[in-house]
Amino acid sequence: MVIGRGDDSVVSGVQDVFLQEEKLTKAISDSISPLLMPDIECVTFEGKSLLVVRVPHWKGPFYLKSKGPECGVYVRLGSTNRVAGPELLDELKRSLSNVSFDQLPCPEVGIEGVDMDRIQITIDF
Repeated sequence: MVIGRGDDSVVSGVQDVFLQEEKLTKAISDSISPLLMPDIECVTFEGKSLLVVRVPHWKGPFYLKSKGPECGVYVRLGSTNRVAGPELLDELKRSLSNVSFDQLPCPEVGIEGVDMDRIQITIDF
């Protein structure tokens, strides 16, 4: 992300770039959990100061502290930001633990839900 450049690519720059960098760093630290460590660089382009923010891909989910882990996770959909629903949150949590959906137990299914013939075929191989 480049701060000081508009969507129309016009470079307006950032006034007092070091103060703005400090404010951005504080806002990220105070507002997002777990701790997010972006690379924030002050650069000059066409004589104007810009902030370049790079966020490495980290497994999340990250959330806004003010909204909590259940309501504060946002995902990008096209050009919009959307609150992540419960299904997506569950999938993000599963990916963190390296457990796929088909590896989860199904406590609501009893022995009658098990295909014993298929199990026997698998064992015979």
